[in-house]
Amino acid sequence: RSSRRAWETLRRCALRVDPDAGAGLEVEACDLGYTVEEIAAVPGQDPLLRRGDVVVEIGGERLFGLTEAEVEATFGGHFRDGAGLLVVSGEELREA
Repeated sequence: RSSRRAWETLRRCALRVDPDAGAGLEVEACDLGYTVEEIAAVPGQDPLLRRGDVVVEIGGERLFGLTEAEVEATFGGHFRDGAGLLVVSGEELREA
């Protein structure tokens, strides 16, 4: 039997960034990436991205295991409209 965990809530989505409104996200750094605190109506985000999710990857670059400064730099370096996000429910992560 494999000891690898199958993350039930793991999913990919695309970041939406408006030139004027930005992404409309409030995030908090954590040891696995960024926790999504709030999602504004404008510009709106992919319905797969939900409040309480943890962004663990952006643009193919992992965020987990990095320092807060490295998370900020990596996220900032890939922050653009259409950037691919890999997210998992914060609740599932806490239960792991």
